[in-house]
Amino acid sequence: MKKRFHQVRITKASVSNLSELETGPVVAFANHTSWWDPQISMILKARFFPHQTGYTPIDAVMLERYGIFRKLGYIGIDRESKTSASRQFLRISEAILQQPNSMIWLTPQGRFVDARERPLTFERGIAHLAKRVPETRFLPLAIEYPFWEESRPEALIHLGKPMVPDSTLNFKELTSEFETALEEAQDFLAERAISRDPNEFEPMIQGSAGVG
Repeated sequence: MKKRFHQVRITKASVSNLSELETGPVVAFANHTSWWDPQISMILKARFFPHQTGYTPIDAVMLERYGIFRKLGYIGIDRESKTSASRQFLRISEAILQQPNSMIWLTPQGRFVDARERPLTFERGIAHLAKRVPETRFLPLAIEYPFWEESRPEALIHLGKPMVPDSTLNFKELTSEFETALEEAQDFLAERAISRDPNEFEPMIQGSAGVG
């Protein structure tokens, strides 16, 4: 990250939102714009969740191709059949969240998506998970990689307010609730990315500077 980015920054509001996170299993659900996203999750885990064991579902084909992810807590999900993939995801994720100090990092859009795409469209796995493990806290995570004044891009992060969804809602309503929460987090981050005001952020990693 130091080699590739000018700076990794997190909004000051994120730190305040994290103070509202209660103990228990956590699912961070993020927009998915690039292969840098796993690095962001590892940075956040080291800084804010050092005592939790983190896992991330990934396409089994991609995990086979990039075996390094297996050592980083990535779990292969066979997406050949959508039905069996959903069952496998829910079975594994439910087992993880029932363990003490557990955490899952999700990209519920299920594909690479530009940070500006609206409306957000999630796969329904996250809603099923909320119903199966209702004590789970859900944390919206917005990520962008804009260029500001330097030859290298910024990595910008915003964590929205923790959610404890109403498990009495149906799957469609729950999915919509999650989509709205992440969209609000992305819009919040987008406004600050556009303003290019470093005072809105706290630096997490200082990379290389130099106008190119």
